Amino acid sequence: MTDTDKRKLTYRDRKLLAEAFPACFVKPGIKAPKRPLRIGIEYEIQRRGGVVDADGVKVGWFRLKRALADYCNGRRYQEALIRDDVRIDIDGNPAGPVTPEAKELARARLAEIVSAAAAKSEQVAA
Repeated sequence: MTDTDKRKLTYRDRKLLAEAFPACFVKPGIKAPKRPLRIGIEYEIQRRGGVVDADGVKVGWFRLKRALADYCNGRRYQEALIRDDVRIDIDGNPAGPVTPEAKELARARLAEIVSAAAAKSEQVAA
């Protein structure tokens, strides 16, 4: 499987997550703010039966983890960790605090994301 195929599959899996749990996940491409997710939310998703694609095939553990990583590693999620004080479960209910340590890690990660984007922009301009 090529990197492009993996990205397309991850995008589809993120869309499936948002359709299965709309109170928790924002669909890819939608600019609505994200909210910090409960620690261990992947286990909660599995307990609820997981995510099933249009063909009725359950999204496997590796694909689920990759979709969650993609959802959580971006700029908007890091901004949510910094901005919000409460994490949510898959029903959108409060599920614990965003710790000061998590906020600090998010600030560092956001700085990396911004720096990488600026470097990429400079590369394209050159």
